[in-house]
Amino acid sequence: MAILMNLRPWRVALSLMVLALTGCVRTPPAGVTSVAAKATASDLSTIRGANYRGAGATNTTDYWLHYNASETERDLTYAGRLKLNQLRVFVNYASWRADKAAFRKNLVDLARACDRHRIGLMITVGDTQTFINDDGAINRGHNPLEPAQFGVPIVIGPHYANFRTITEDLLAHDALRIATKENLAATLIELLRDSAAATAMGERARQVFNQQAGCVDALRELLPPITIPERRI
Repeated sequence: MAILMNLRPWRVALSLMVLALTGCVRTPPAGVTSVAAKATASDLSTIRGANYRGAGATNTTDYWLHYNASETERDLTYAGRLKLNQLRVFVNYASWRADKAAFRKNLVDLARACDRHRIGLMITVGDTQTFINDDGAINRGHNPLEPAQFGVPIVIGPHYANFRTITEDLLAHDALRIATKENLAATLIELLRDSAAATAMGERARQVFNQQAGCVDALRELLPPITIPERRI
């Protein structure tokens, strides 16, 4: 994804990080010791996440300039019903530059709303317009092997040109569903109502993933050995 930071990049990134953190981190009460979380969770199989942007926004800048707290509350309620527990949201320089005070207020509101709904929030510097079309389609797809390794049911959109081979392999094993905006809701409801079928679908996806494992070792065997000259300091 493109990072929209063409003016003083390091200052913009630092400012956005400070804005994202200020006011969103709780201070422990007196006498209570704060325990730092692990940098990397040991088990990621329970994560159910999604990229988030308001449905009416045309891009990241439009989302933050017209941020709607009641819409956010509604969407997070929907996310809870779908058992999502992580959201990724994009922030960019244009949104911050347009109205710094409003940007910080809106970002803090989103973070606190996620906290109320017990949904984790990952703030990413970038712009969804670079990989999400005006019709909401993600350009050229995303790697379906990432969720397949955890044995979860996979639902993707109709654009998957960058991962055509593995997507078609998953489809052949009934381990993946392709949904359009017209039938996405029906597809998700079907999987949520039939947990046994969803679990079986996820397990088939895991089996496909296991069949694809070991490609790095196979490539290493095909490549000639590389000798790195010794360097003396």
